[in-house]
Amino acid sequence: MRLNAMHLSKTWPLPRGAGWRKRSRRALIDVSLTMQAGETLGLVGASGCGKSTLARILAGAFAPDEGAVVIDGQDLVSMGKRERARAVQMIFQDPSSSLHPRRPVAWQIQEPLRFVCGLSREQATERAEALCTLLELPLQLGDHFPHQLSGGQKQRVAIARALALEPQVIIADEVLSSLDRITQLEIVALLAQWKERV
Repeated sequence: MRLNAMHLSKTWPLPRGAGWRKRSRRALIDVSLTMQAGETLGLVGASGCGKSTLARILAGAFAPDEGAVVIDGQDLVSMGKRERARAVQMIFQDPSSSLHPRRPVAWQIQEPLRFVCGLSREQATERAEALCTLLELPLQLGDHFPHQLSGGQKQRVAIARALALEPQVIIADEVLSSLDRITQLEIVALLAQWKERV
């Protein structure tokens, strides 16, 4: 696997009024990076410098105004939804915002496996349970809803859902910032363990 992000630029419009003098803000200006299989890359910068914008462009959630993201020779924007989901998955800083509030935990992990990978209900259940075991997420939580979980449990569900599709690239956007230190260490260890497996 090889990911090339080439000359990415992105500008966001700003709301009118409220003292804004400019009508837009450049979040990214000519950003390029390359990643190979097995590599881990960390982005460091001040709040508001464009880290999350870059992460979402790399995940295919936003299209850049200029430049391109290419994975193994294929432009990410031109990929279909299923193909893009198999190529890149993102784990968000706030799992509550990425989990469906009215769907149980088991559904959150199994549905992508059925929709993207075409697994049967039984196959998706088996794979989801294996992931939950790996991520130390009790299987009895499968019938629970996100609001019934702790912050660490919700983050584990989000990670399980991302890992379920076995993507080529995983993008984690400050996934540890809202967790206590013990949970942070556990999540880092779990992600490192997964990296060694693939």
